[in-house]
Amino acid sequence: FTSQFPVVLDMGEDRNVGRRVKNVKEGLRRLPHKGIGYGILRYLADGEGKSAFVAEPEISFNYLGQFDQDLKQNAFRMSPYSVGASMSDTLTKRYALDINSMITDGALELTISYGNKMFMKKSIKK
Repeated sequence: FTSQFPVVLDMGEDRNVGRRVKNVKEGLRRLPHKGIGYGILRYLADGEGKSAFVAEPEISFNYLGQFDQDLKQNAFRMSPYSVGASMSDTLTKRYALDINSMITDGALELTISYGNKMFMKKSIKK
């Protein structure tokens, strides 16, 4: 199951990637109840309280988990076949940047999709 909730993370001035990853991790750990309850609050809010929930995120990040142990125990195996496109290229993307991640063979794998009207392929590769 996946819960989605908006988060604003202060990246600070530090340009060190390791420290930035640590700041993100610590920022997420500070979220009350790991963000669970946001959806309920968003739909139950009325009047002035509703204005706190109007922001729509531009980036989606989904961590699917670590699959190393399951693959080693032969509980699952990776398919040799391509999954293909997860959505039509003509469909308007909900997020400007959509990042899905998982750990396999001890490495973090990222699948990044983006709106080509907002980003150039060169920028995403960089």
